[in-house]
Amino acid sequence: MSFRAEDIAKLFALDGEPMIAVPFGCGHINDTYFVETSRARKYILQRVNSDIFNDMDGLMNNIILVTGHIRQKVAEAGGDPLRECLTVVDTKDGQHYVRVDNAFWRCYIYIDNAITMQTAETPELFRAAGKAFGMFQRQL
Repeated sequence: MSFRAEDIAKLFALDGEPMIAVPFGCGHINDTYFVETSRARKYILQRVNSDIFNDMDGLMNNIILVTGHIRQKVAEAGGDPLRECLTVVDTKDGQHYVRVDNAFWRCYIYIDNAITMQTAETPELFRAAGKAFGMFQRQL
């Protein structure tokens, strides 16, 4: 399969034209790209591993339901839903994902200054991960 992540990004309703789309992170399941647009907006574009996630409609419906619910809970608590919850970016034709050459792609707004830890190397990081997971469970 031949693709350019910038071309895939153009299928989503981004704020601006995709200028860069580069591999991002160290995921083991999906292929992830950092996208920046002509308006300096940032996004995460993912090619979803369809060998593992073979019901894309069900997967994305679940993500939309969960993030919508959590977004409401965060807003009710006075938090920042754009910072504290994933935001799915729809395609230009209003879908939650796009299929290109038998690959499924989805897009999220990038959360500035967020970090992903691959391991909890200190008790403090382990505690913080547990606290974040507990908050997620409570919000659900």
